[in-house]
Amino acid sequence: MLNNRLKRLEELVNITHQIQVKIENEVVKTTDLAKPAPIYRKSYVPAVSAALKENMETAIIIGPYGSGKTSAIVNAIMMRMLTIPPCDDGIRRYRCVIIRNTSSDLESTVLNTWNFWAQNFPSPHRNKRPFMLYTYRIWDEKGLIEAEIMFLALDREEDYRKLASLEATDIYFNELQFITKSIFEHAHQRINRYPAKTLFDKQYNAKKDGKYTKWQPYKSYIFCDTNPPEEDHWISKLEEKINNNKIKGMKVYHQPPALIEDENGIYKINSKADNLAFVGEKYYLNMLNNGREYIRVYGQGKYGLVTSGKQVYPNYNDDLHSMYNMHIDAEYGVIMGWDYGEICPACLLAQEHDGRLFVFKEFIGDRMTVTELFKTAVLPFLNKYFRDQVIECVGDPANTYHGQEQLEECGIDAEPAITNNPEVRISAVRDLLGNLVGGKAQLCIAREGCPELRKGFTSKYHYKRLRVLGDERYRDVPEKNHPYSDIHDALQYIVLHIFGMPAINDNDEESQYEAYMSKNKLLNDDRSDITGY
Repeated sequence: MLNNRLKRLEELVNITHQIQVKIENEVVKTTDLAKPAPIYRKSYVPAVSAALKENMETAIIIGPYGSGKTSAIVNAIMMRMLTIPPCDDGIRRYRCVIIRNTSSDLESTVLNTWNFWAQNFPSPHRNKRPFMLYTYRIWDEKGLIEAEIMFLALDREEDYRKLASLEATDIYFNELQFITKSIFEHAHQRINRYPAKTLFDKQYNAKKDGKYTKWQPYKSYIFCDTNPPEEDHWISKLEEKINNNKIKGMKVYHQPPALIEDENGIYKINSKADNLAFVGEKYYLNMLNNGREYIRVYGQGKYGLVTSGKQVYPNYNDDLHSMYNMHIDAEYGVIMGWDYGEICPACLLAQEHDGRLFVFKEFIGDRMTVTELFKTAVLPFLNKYFRDQVIECVGDPANTYHGQEQLEECGIDAEPAITNNPEVRISAVRDLLGNLVGGKAQLCIAREGCPELRKGFTSKYHYKRLRVLGDERYRDVPEKNHPYSDIHDALQYIVLHIFGMPAINDNDEESQYEAYMSKNKLLNDDRSDITGY
């Protein structure tokens, strides 16, 4: 014990000869002149730097691709290592747990970022079992720092057990959207646990309150970054609670978009975007070929969803074709569209007036019959808002699982749609999306009433990519992915029922129908009795 104290005293005496890092203008720098190391500039990311400066206990930063989120938080953690208060023996102790959803993502993303900026520090001692651990022993002008950076992969509900025995100063969630809510919540009980308060006894005894419960020798933080998840993700719901002052000590920060639209709907670079000076304008301009939803999520940092498939409706504009608080007038009656199916029957309710179609409510069953879905969900809604009103009904002409007969037994007379040809059905909706009536979209979706239909439009209803080497090819019919394909089938039946066949510049309706059908490879008679494809 005496030898250890003498060794520590000797280290403190020789501190001036052992300085390895320093803080200069809020930047961590190495003192090793022979070791060129990168210098971090907060000016590259003014928005995220301002967010971190607020010192919120839990900070969630959402932004576009390439916006410097990870580098900013990594450098904030490095600054924390050097500024944590000393224990009674003069040593500053720090432990941060960095969490990503999978080991491969952890090593290919945030670990690489850490290693790049940590070149300012002396090389750590590395362990890989039972988890990846970097142990640093660093000297600065104030003395010795002993720091541990732990890298963990957590993506399942049961993974919270890995956190159960951990004691940390701070925790950093990289790409929070891939972490479960339970793990995020559990993490708040693992911070402010290291170093132990008993290591601050001398400082504690100098306090007047006499209780640890009223004195914290250091503050702990949970840092989070993420690209935008989908709108109904738990992060979005958490942000709503935070904004309504239902949760304290947390804040969600949104970085400025990298791409903005001018008055003509043309995308241009936002000069106020974070990290633009580092990644360059071309990085974001290359996104313009990837579609509006891709730009919305990865170029503008807005909630949304992008898949690897190709959108069925690339002309869908979520800002134009969807709305909150859609007004429904019972006097116009209801058009009901059905896609029958045992796995996932789907029903849509819509109204048509003034030449526009308003789709305001969706019903989707999970392993239910058409009868069960109608009686338990659709009928109570109709009785509440549309009692004694006119109801039109159109359904899948394939009549899968005898859905038409099931509705007849419920008192609903369902007409079969005029065709089940997927190309015709899709073209009918696509044409509607391209039309304006009185300067407003002819097709309008209720955001709150039709969340799955809207997800389908933005990304989920898509053509699946084929695994063809050297070429980007997709299937010629949309992927049957429940419930998105089912609810979109229901919409297509409604559109055909109200507006008829897509126009092909022929005044004769009968010849129009025949000409359109002859153009398509998939004829009505070739359809599947189950899927319609």
